[in-house]
Amino acid sequence: MDLVVDDHPQVREAVAAASPGSKAALLAELPVEAHDWSAPPRPGRRIALRFHATPTAVVGDARVEALRIADAAGTGVAVGAAVGAESEIATGVVVRSIGYRGVAVPGLPFDEASGTIPHRDGRVIDPVTGLPLPGAYVMGWVKRGPSGGIGANRECAAETVGALLDDASARVLPVPDPAATGEAFARLVRRRRPEALGLREMRTVDRAERARGRALGRPRVKLATVPELLAAARTVSRPLPFRCLCPCPDCAARLRGRLTHCRNVYHGEAGMMGLLGYLA
Repeated sequence: MDLVVDDHPQVREAVAAASPGSKAALLAELPVEAHDWSAPPRPGRRIALRFHATPTAVVGDARVEALRIADAAGTGVAVGAAVGAESEIATGVVVRSIGYRGVAVPGLPFDEASGTIPHRDGRVIDPVTGLPLPGAYVMGWVKRGPSGGIGANRECAAETVGALLDDASARVLPVPDPAATGEAFARLVRRRRPEALGLREMRTVDRAERARGRALGRPRVKLATVPELLAAARTVSRPLPFRCLCPCPDCAARLRGRLTHCRNVYHGEAGMMGLLGYLA
């Protein structure tokens, strides 16, 4: 697989001025080539990165035939294109990946320029006073902007949860309404989102995915669509078949399909084999 950067004067300037470790510096190791976008693709597998170009339209009637783009900088460096003119790239597939912008939450401050909620260590702050808003916390892309995946989200969440726990320990969280019990919250969820799933359903999904994986010799096979997840979650779970290898004569009767301890004094290898027989 060849990976190249399409030649553009602003790209060259950005790479030349990039500081070590920056995103622009990553491009310094890639070859820069002038690419004729009007010509058919070259033989072989090749990815060409083009910057400073803005998609304006997907061209085609019954199917995608081309992507119309405009030089964002107005330099007209695309081969065969006049300054500021639009050009088309012939293609049969367009993958949309243009980023994410946070949405304002009623009652919370919002930075329209960055699309984020102002915060300090995950605590939502008043942009005027700089003081944290009691009981308000934020995490994810609306906290830091559209960057990072699972690893970054974990660190982001850990920071916010740490701030929440520190505030709870310092007793600075708002005093809850006495009527705001766990049962009341559960009723609220069921009333607003009757299709919501709970811990029991989550465990049912987990068992279903693990069972799919065992059939293929894998730890699990994920359910990929919402209908599949809902169908698996709402499947009535049945007790697992019990095959006890432990010599205790009443072991199966007492376990009744649940994992617990056998009172038999015969432990060690036989007891472990009984556990393995249950898990099998």
